Amino acid sequence: AVDAEYGEQDWTQFGPATDEPGGLSFLEEHHPAISDDAKQNVFHTKSVMECCIGRFLSNKPWIDPNGRLGAHQSDNASNYRDAILVTDNHALGSHVFNEPGMGKDEGDANGGINKRGLKRLRDSS
Repeated sequence: AVDAEYGEQDWTQFGPATDEPGGLSFLEEHHPAISDDAKQNVFHTKSVMECCIGRFLSNKPWIDPNGRLGAHQSDNASNYRDAILVTDNHALGSHVFNEPGMGKDEGDANGGINKRGLKRLRDSS
């Protein structure tokens, strides 16, 4: 049905469909983005999030950008707590905040690894 409405899609990147053996019922994707968090205010954060969400939705025309299907998870930093972050961002339906011990350290560690890799890539070109 999606192919008929939006054109041929490359479904191999998503694995088996939910009604096929081994198919997933929930799809989660992670998209690292680099920004200078230490100097950001809520408007910088909002700009980065809107850009990332726009990029994510750009190759998934079947996802309604106004459908509030997405969720965002963050720590309790002030630039993520401000309501302006999700105001008029129709793709986000839920905003979950971590509490101490809920995995923020793992996210920060992964972020640090991603940043080093992207800096090496940048500096090698």
